[in-house]
Amino acid sequence: GVAGPPSPVVAAGGRGGFQYLDSRDDPLLRGVDLRSTYIENAQRVTTKSAGRILVDGRRGPLVVAAEGVKRQVYVGFSPLDSDFPLTVGFPIFVANALDYLGGRKVSDAFAVLAGQQFQMTADSDAPATVARPDKSTYQIEPLQGRYIVRGIDQVGTYKVSAGGRDVTVYADMRDDLESGVNAQDFVTIKKDKVATVGSLRRFADFWKPLALIALAVLALEWWMYARRS
Repeated sequence: GVAGPPSPVVAAGGRGGFQYLDSRDDPLLRGVDLRSTYIENAQRVTTKSAGRILVDGRRGPLVVAAEGVKRQVYVGFSPLDSDFPLTVGFPIFVANALDYLGGRKVSDAFAVLAGQQFQMTADSDAPATVARPDKSTYQIEPLQGRYIVRGIDQVGTYKVSAGGRDVTVYADMRDDLESGVNAQDFVTIKKDKVATVGSLRRFADFWKPLALIALAVLALEWWMYARRS
């Protein structure tokens, strides 16, 4: 809700209520719908050359992303100035933003699950040295132009050195399925797939149209009675 010098936008002056206009198909907005979001107070801005408008409002951009030396996401309104935190899409947007800003692979650093092996391209026939979180090291011989790194059995930071290149590997216990908050088409329970279903209809959902039909029948009956009288 406040644009600063490093932001991918420039403050254009003025604040006020904004209304959703359009959005782009982007991983940052996967599972997020801002069409019915009420925004009481937002900042009017213009985008810089590196900024990509992801959500546009009737008075200017609402969500802008940028990629450069570092990734940035600008939201034109404070969540407390809207009902966005009360919607299902809010925690999904936060999770998408964390994945976008942090990423799972950045230059010479990436993350794997503890216990998972991974491979790296071998630029020479020299062995690679793997430094474990407990400071112990071991070497790996290249196999068909690749290093196959095993023994990632501890959570922590590993460093793989080969041919003058150092690669940092973070081993964690993250489960992408457990940490994913996006809606799923189905879940697997004991090898059985349980698919999602549409909204369940109850009798209470039909009481209004039934009441209108009953009222119309009563009105017609009274009209016929009055006409015969």
